[in-house]
Amino acid sequence: MTNSTHTKNLDQEELLLQAFSEANDVQESLSVSALSEELREVEKRYVIRDLLGEGALKKVYLGYDELLDRDVALAKMKTEGHLDDFFNEARLASRLEHPYISPIYDMGYDEEGEAFFAMKLYEGMNLYEEVQLRRKNNDLELSWVLNIFSKVCEAVAFAHGKGVLHLDIKPSNIRVDDFGEVLLCDWGISRVIGAGKQDESSLVNMVPLVSRATLVGEVRGTPGFMAPEQINKQNCDEKTDVYGLGALLFDLLKGEPPRHHKSFGICVFPKEVQSIALKALHDDVNSRYDSVNQLLDDVNNYNQGLVTQAENAGSWQVLYKWLKRNSKTMIIVAFNLGLIITLVSFYIRDVNQSNKQLELTLGELQAEREEKTRGRLEQADRYFKQGFDTYANSVSQFDYDEDDISLALEMLVRAVALDSEHLSSWGLLGNLRVLRDDYSNALECYEKAGEKYKIYHTILKDYLAMEPLSNKVENELELIRRINPLKDRRFRNHLVFKGIHRIGNQEELFQFSLGSLAIVNKLEKLHYKYDEKTKILDLSQNILRTVYPLKTLRIEGLILRGHLGKGHELYNLRNIPLRYLDLSHSKVVYLDRLLNVEIEELSLEGAPVGNVTQVKDMPKLKKLNVYGIPAGLRILGSCVNLEEVVCSEAQATQLRSFLPTTVKITIKPD
Repeated sequence: MTNSTHTKNLDQEELLLQAFSEANDVQESLSVSALSEELREVEKRYVIRDLLGEGALKKVYLGYDELLDRDVALAKMKTEGHLDDFFNEARLASRLEHPYISPIYDMGYDEEGEAFFAMKLYEGMNLYEEVQLRRKNNDLELSWVLNIFSKVCEAVAFAHGKGVLHLDIKPSNIRVDDFGEVLLCDWGISRVIGAGKQDESSLVNMVPLVSRATLVGEVRGTPGFMAPEQINKQNCDEKTDVYGLGALLFDLLKGEPPRHHKSFGICVFPKEVQSIALKALHDDVNSRYDSVNQLLDDVNNYNQGLVTQAENAGSWQVLYKWLKRNSKTMIIVAFNLGLIITLVSFYIRDVNQSNKQLELTLGELQAEREEKTRGRLEQADRYFKQGFDTYANSVSQFDYDEDDISLALEMLVRAVALDSEHLSSWGLLGNLRVLRDDYSNALECYEKAGEKYKIYHTILKDYLAMEPLSNKVENELELIRRINPLKDRRFRNHLVFKGIHRIGNQEELFQFSLGSLAIVNKLEKLHYKYDEKTKILDLSQNILRTVYPLKTLRIEGLILRGHLGKGHELYNLRNIPLRYLDLSHSKVVYLDRLLNVEIEELSLEGAPVGNVTQVKDMPKLKKLNVYGIPAGLRILGSCVNLEEVVCSEAQATQLRSFLPTTVKITIKPD
């Protein structure tokens, strides 16, 4: 080949590369342009739907992110003059990416110039409400208390590791869902460690005060949960949060925050746990735990039957606890040791020094091998816990998250690689394989998971051996139907949410949602009527405990007449474009989770609803049936588009006094 020919070929290659590069630039430009046009259509990013709660500095709303199409918790300033504190909470919390700390999505000023920041939306009650409910039901167990408390400690320890103090640890700033997952919230008065010292003036009369409201002003924090140095506005450090954790544990055990003279008095919980709380609550910072991790270690020591640092135990108490933990082992050891001594006593006299040295060396090698094995098994336990927490977090949000499933799979694969006998890891790994439709590997996992998961193996094997049903939806419902008797709600709900997440066809989604609704409510057959023209679904002929499988149906009307729920499952109707909802003669007692603002007609007839304040947040509501409900009705005067109210004769007399004459009052005979 000549040089000229070679040069010509190179020129052609350069021209082709240049053309390819220009084509990519044009394609990228078109993609960016299309995205920009889509973004310009979003005039207002966040839409406020309902008030979720409020604190000293802010109010927190249920919001909807128009840009990213998701629900969020939206915080806004409650009072003026604390803008730095408001944004400080968002900035500090954004540093703390931890499973037990609320993530921050966004912050700034909205279209009206109001300061805001957006957080992840979580279900569940705050810890104060949860504990009150458990006390009322005589269901407050120490194991549950210490589990929740340990998770809060982990979150605070993580924050300290990032250089952040919380300074307002109390039950109302902690959220707990139905699966025991924990979220530490409200970093409104948090500070960077070593950020400076507060004003030296002391507010002595605050010391005995006990409250559950956060103070903002001269002294910042919640009386009863503040350390002395925080009340006196002295330097605060990690031990200040240790005090707050001690006050939290005291409150969980006794039912009230610690007073000036800290004493449990009559308390049903063990003295060891009380001692842990009192050590953390010591007025002298040098007598408290040095760190949150040290406090957490003491809680773990108690759970494992070890002596705690707070007990200040003597040698006899240490020995007593050790013997208590190892009583069976000591009996066996003593018996075998006596037998061995009797049999080999004469032989031992003849063992020379070299043999003794050899035995010593072998003992050291064995101890080293056991230590490595112990470390490997402990790491396997940690991987299992991380995988389980991720798996549980996904379903606790009433959603299906592929990223959570992938992360949980990775953690559990690591766990069984370190400990092939970790039965719980094999069982949960089998569930995750089923969620990924990897049935052959799921069967292998169940085989290794021991007796507990033997029934899972049998169910899956029989399911795979059956004749395929009429369509894909029926096949998926059949697996859920077979799993349901196991009472493994997490696994069952994962299968339901997976189906809802993956089915794109509306007709198939309708079939799957109603089939799942029948299964989770343990109904042989779901009786329903659906009008294609009005898109109204009538479920009044069924006794239902929950309706969450309906969460994404595109229906405009829903009849739940006689439905047994009390209102908590109404939250899952928020994504359904309902215009008509019939809750008459149901057991619904409150509407605070009925967040669907598109409703035009609502029937509450005969329901024990005690408060209808939420109807003012339904701007499209035209017709309302309140016949026989016990709630006061004056709030109906705020419903600007209301056209008709159906009521009793007695209610009509009241309504006429404040409703506009344009609103029709229809009296239903008693």
